[in-house]
Amino acid sequence: MGYVVLILGTLTLARSLSRWGNQTLGFEKLLLGVNGLYGLLLLAVLADFRRRRVSWTGLACVLGIAGIAAAVLTTIRLPEERIHFIEYIVLTSVACKMFQSWNLSRSQMAAFLLAVGVGILDETIQRFLPQRVFDWRDIGFNAFGALLGTGLLAIRIRFGHDRTWPSKLHPIHGWTRS
Repeated sequence: MGYVVLILGTLTLARSLSRWGNQTLGFEKLLLGVNGLYGLLLLAVLADFRRRRVSWTGLACVLGIAGIAAAVLTTIRLPEERIHFIEYIVLTSVACKMFQSWNLSRSQMAAFLLAVGVGILDETIQRFLPQRVFDWRDIGFNAFGALLGTGLLAIRIRFGHDRTWPSKLHPIHGWTRS
């Protein structure tokens, strides 16, 4: 839940940080930096999947998801709107670990619904903040990020070496068998 507090706690800072980045770096460099974050996220996911011995089919699925995300990202002009995907991919992954004692499909559905609910709450709070606005598109971006996060986790479980739904989270090594 700390990650949710982080998302909601930065609502008043996000616009200021975006303006500062735009003025300091310029629009193109800021956009390049956000796109670089996506590249790092993709490399981290691929490295994690290889470490967990996810099959080549699973890696191909990840690259397919990355292609779909890239196609959607090209339609989004503002860097701060592109950040929504990263926030909600991470939120869904964290939420899935929260619900790991449930079976796989219930855990993923609960994580997805939690992420969408946080996205709606995020936008609703923005309606009451000065210099922020409620935007249905942002809710859509948040939900799409949550869907990507759910898809990545499903691929990791489905095509990974250990296809059982883990019931414990090892504090250092991540998912383990119970």
